[in-house]
Amino acid sequence: MESKRVGIFMQLYRNEPSMHKAIQSVLEQTYAEFKYYILVSAATKQAVMEYAEKDTRIVVLDGKPGEGFSDYAKQIAAENAYITAIDADDWYEKNYLEELSHCLEKENLDMVACGNHFVDIHGNIMETRKQREMAWNIADTFLVLPYMYAFYRTQWGKLIKSELCLKWDLNVLPESNTYGGYGGDTMRIFSLLPYAKRIGICDKVLYNYRISPASGSYVLRQGRLDSDRILFNFVKDILKQLGEVGEKEERFLYLIYGEALKDTTRLLLNQKMREEERAEKLLYVYQCTLTGILLERQRKRMLELPNSPHMDSFEAVFYRMIFRNTNRIAATEKT
Repeated sequence: MESKRVGIFMQLYRNEPSMHKAIQSVLEQTYAEFKYYILVSAATKQAVMEYAEKDTRIVVLDGKPGEGFSDYAKQIAAENAYITAIDADDWYEKNYLEELSHCLEKENLDMVACGNHFVDIHGNIMETRKQREMAWNIADTFLVLPYMYAFYRTQWGKLIKSELCLKWDLNVLPESNTYGGYGGDTMRIFSLLPYAKRIGICDKVLYNYRISPASGSYVLRQGRLDSDRILFNFVKDILKQLGEVGEKEERFLYLIYGEALKDTTRLLLNQKMREEERAEKLLYVYQCTLTGILLERQRKRMLELPNSPHMDSFEAVFYRMIFRNTNRIAATEKT
């Protein structure tokens, strides 16, 4: 294994015009010590081979249906000092590898995340997520849980020490068809945390994430209605390995679950389907035990709203939104 070399993984099953921007953003990195592993299909192999013929750092992997980052992470980790990933419709800033490797080494981290731009399908910046530089021991995760969750819920925008991936127990991850692929990134990254000693956040915006209507967030796939519950339980189980999950942490996790429930509700309300089928699916989500607990917690918090100086506006708006959706579900059921 060559010291300091980075293994970069990209999954490329569809022949998308944006893939060329993604590939170029890797090849133009100011940090040149990397191997670029591209998982291809029959539809994309020829285009990637044209790049590989010009740059020997590209390694072409013939993929099988359903394969992804976790299937190749250990292989890539065994050949490189660090490992990272990029989605085929995203792109790196030119100093992505340079800045993240510097931050990781300076703070002696096992894993580091960077800031990012959220861009539309045309590449226009819609929102930017950025945080001042932070580093903490994994035992102190609960002290910075909101920051950690915001930056560690995605697979992209991370640089990971290979020795961390080599310890990875992939058997803890559920089958993707049980959760529709939604939340898979979070589960993969969180499943690495028990093996880490120290992680952090780089204060640079280095990754550009393209918001696509075809992503798992907006598509009703098999298992999607169970995804929020599966993700909640998975993250909670991982956090229990790091320390005691108290009321403060429970409250945060339920807020995250509620946000996910909001996305699922919006997805179902916007789907083209018979109203009876829509009502059935909405009731399936809202009548599960976890949602019941969430709504009961919210009702108690709502009672505190008028006189509570501690209730922030986000929670107030969020709770009211949930109740509006609940009322709409009830109305749909009656009809």
